Amino acid sequence: MTSAGAQSETISLLYVDDEPALLGLSKRYLEHYGNFAVTIASSAPEAIRILAENAFDAIVSDYEMPEMNGIEFLKHIRAEGNEIPFLIFTGKSREEVVIEAINNGADFYIQKGGVPRAQFAELVNKIEYAVSRRRALEDLRRSEERYRFIADNVADNIWMFDMEFKLTYVNPAGERMRGFTVVEDLAQTLEEKMTPASCELVIKRFQEELALEATGTADPTREIIFETEEYCKDGSTIWVENSVRCLRDGQGMISGILGVSRDITQRKRADEKLKRIGQYCRSLTENSPIQIIAGDQKGNSD
Repeated sequence: MTSAGAQSETISLLYVDDEPALLGLSKRYLEHYGNFAVTIASSAPEAIRILAENAFDAIVSDYEMPEMNGIEFLKHIRAEGNEIPFLIFTGKSREEVVIEAINNGADFYIQKGGVPRAQFAELVNKIEYAVSRRRALEDLRRSEERYRFIADNVADNIWMFDMEFKLTYVNPAGERMRGFTVVEDLAQTLEEKMTPASCELVIKRFQEELALEATGTADPTREIIFETEEYCKDGSTIWVENSVRCLRDGQGMISGILGVSRDITQRKRADEKLKRIGQYCRSLTENSPIQIIAGDQKGNSD
């Protein structure tokens, strides 16, 4: 099977028809007018045996065939979870056959007849379009899988809110941070996630961004960074640094919030400890009964 990529790549095609003369003619036309490598089969059962040993980019099948017709063949393919592009190419034009073919997952239904060159030109176009669409969907699915793998395995918490502050996505790192499962996290309101002061801060910052949006002065690339105190499942709280930007729809309007959060509780505690030490040292210096002078290595005092 050819890999996903440019349409110039050869398309491996399985062509199924019970008329031997038409099989040979179709193979010659398709390989001449399109970039195809065509394998032929004279029945659906034969095609099924070929598919068990070979992979193809698309299938073109007649409808009326002995043993198993084209739609029964299509149902068999789809029942196995095979989403390969499937085109019905037949002289039968009954409306109920067309509807049944489309309802069972056929990509196109093309009627035989007319001028051969024009007929096969249409078939070539439909095959190339169906394969191109399938490859694009496969590329998108692989891309989504890669991004999901990354999101599921990073240490930082990645999340998305809608315009009503309802959580629409959160990665598993959220459970490591706060103890709530993804399902539990998604069910929580903003007020249940964080302290009142932090909740008020989040709403205020979002309202400020909406106000900038209303005046046309909002920067769509701007990243907002702020800290929140959030509840954990065990009843404790943690401090979180949030890096946030607005999500936008196709018209550029704000449709939600995308954020990446990191637990900074230890850093906050270290900062508080240093602050207390600094306050203690200043208090000790200011209230000492003896004079305290600080100097450098040369003896120069500050």
